[in-house]
Amino acid sequence: PGVVLAEGLDVDELLEALAEAEEEGEDDEDDGDDELPRFWPGAKVYVIHADGVQVSQAFEFDDGSPTHLEWAPDDRHLAVLHQEEGRLQLDLVDTTRPGDGWRILEGAPLFWAWQPGTGRLAARVLGRSEGARPQLHLGDPLAGESMQAVAEAGAFYAPCWHPSGSTLL
Repeated sequence: PGVVLAEGLDVDELLEALAEAEEEGEDDEDDGDDELPRFWPGAKVYVIHADGVQVSQAFEFDDGSPTHLEWAPDDRHLAVLHQEEGRLQLDLVDTTRPGDGWRILEGAPLFWAWQPGTGRLAARVLGRSEGARPQLHLGDPLAGESMQAVAEAGAFYAPCWHPSGSTLL
């Protein structure tokens, strides 16, 4: 589908800014300039198609910036992890219908993996309640199925599917 950028600007501006940053990085001296680049991620997600011409805003966040973006197996949706109100939130965003997205899970920490060849998602998440234990959640959000806690997650972090999709660690 294309390249995903957090915070919008055109492709030429991005390439120019990256080239400038690379040139500046060639000199080993610390010039004390620790400012963030002007294309630092903000509260919008843009999809830039491989042709470099088509650009669309997939989603805009009321609060918080995306910290991790990942294509869903259907090549149409994005899993977007962002922080809002002090909590990590995982949203599924439809890149073909701007602004169309929904919350899958929230908690911290939050890790997930797509089951190969399907739209099923496994996620490890720690809920909000005091004394909560990490839970393993399963569901198929691409089919409109909500995520269900199925077991305590233990000490592992990110779920890991076997490449065949037959088993989950």
